[in-house]
Amino acid sequence: MLQSMSLDSLFELRSGLHAIDEMVHCLDDGDPVDAEGTVAFCGRSITCDEASAVMKCIYTRHLLFESSRDLRNYSYWGFASGFPVLDDPDRAAVEAGLVHPHIEMRPVEIPGIGAQMGLFATQDIPPNTLLGEYTGVVHVDRGGAFDNYGLAYPSTYEHGNMCISAAEYGNAMRCINHSSTHPNAAFTSAVCTGILRMLCVRRRRPTTRRPH
Repeated sequence: MLQSMSLDSLFELRSGLHAIDEMVHCLDDGDPVDAEGTVAFCGRSITCDEASAVMKCIYTRHLLFESSRDLRNYSYWGFASGFPVLDDPDRAAVEAGLVHPHIEMRPVEIPGIGAQMGLFATQDIPPNTLLGEYTGVVHVDRGGAFDNYGLAYPSTYEHGNMCISAAEYGNAMRCINHSSTHPNAAFTSAVCTGILRMLCVRRRRPTTRRPH
């Protein structure tokens, strides 16, 4: 629920702007550095390169921007109010590009769609637990074909048409398939290192079923 932005979150959003250019990669500056480490998949660990092949996109642990011009204008984006600041453990996880250790990708058959990648819990996860940041490319949505991996970015910049797309770059969070009636995970927004992030958080009671 959006409420008035706290002084702490407003301060972090503004005070972190001077370092944003060093922390965030823009695609018009070239390809990002390849993601390192492993990703949980079907009970085993695979490399980020292997995850890219499985997901049919380039695995990225961090949020990317399409335009360096947009990033330079970030302080003028006109954010809505009500975004919290992450606590230290969650901040560290987002900065490191980590997803929760008790989730993994698995193939799933979706009626009417076919085989897709889903995200499953391997152990009970308490409510309000951070599952991970939804990474992808922040860009202006200029219409056209529907983006199955697009999330609206809560800003009035470019007439409110900013979004995060995980169609070409993304992480395991793009594999979440929500039910419209019984979702057990939800997206929320929070400020981290001067950037507004879209995060996936566990909701409802603990479960070992996937967010569906």
